[in-house]
Amino acid sequence: MVDRVQLERILYIDDEPDIRFVAGAALSAEPHVTFRGLQTSDDAIPLLATFDPQLIMLDLMMPN
Repeated sequence: MVDRVQLERILYIDDEPDIRFVAGAALSAEPHVTFRGLQTSDDAIPLLATFDPQLIMLDLMMPN
């Protein structure tokens, strides 16, 4: 039997605000999910200690 973990905290990092909005709308539709969308990975560093995401989704085609 496989143990399944229910995701509750998702961090999504993308420099495109429209894509962040769509991802946030889709992921936030799940009542048990807390979604945080950020523009840069630098913005994520201070958040990691308090938010403790179970999944980090990162756009690979970002500047810098």
